[in-house]
Amino acid sequence: HVYNHNGQYIVGEDSPNEIMTLSAAQILFIHLAPNQNYWEVDEYGNDIKYKSLVRFENTTGTPNAIKMGMAFDVWFQYNPGENPRAEKVADPAE
Repeated sequence: HVYNHNGQYIVGEDSPNEIMTLSAAQILFIHLAPNQNYWEVDEYGNDIKYKSLVRFENTTGTPNAIKMGMAFDVWFQYNPGENPRAEKVADPAE
């Protein structure tokens, strides 16, 4: 389950500004062989793993310009007691 910074459950149709398609983000591709040795924990206790290269559309107007970035797999730490606005959503597996 994914919650936004307000503790609300994110559903694509209900949160159009928080979830977008790759094309809307101008992403051409994400390299699918990530660096599996990359790992760190941020100040909130979230695990940040698997660093990958991302290539964006060229919107600079300069021919052959390449805009690259990084993508990370983030495993969010969830502590319901720390966010009173977060609602528990029923897990179908339970």
